[in-house]
Amino acid sequence: MNFKKTTGIIVICYLCTAFNPTQAQIKTNSFGKGIDFIAKDSSFTMNVGMRFQALYTNNWDVVGDDFENLKDMLLILKFNIK
Repeated sequence: MNFKKTTGIIVICYLCTAFNPTQAQIKTNSFGKGIDFIAKDSSFTMNVGMRFQALYTNNWDVVGDDFENLKDMLLILKFNIK
């Protein structure tokens, strides 16, 4: 993991733990627009959104009326916090 990703993860963890929800308003937008965090005095705003791309595959053998040798896999291909 490179320095930028490590620093970003540390900053996000710090903001999540240091941000007291009683001192902010949390506003949910329509689907796909993220979540807005707004300070009570409106001096700070932050919009947090998340996107991910998943791939699910499965394979099985049909023998008569039964399914055998089920193999399935779920992969997270992309994950972004913006």
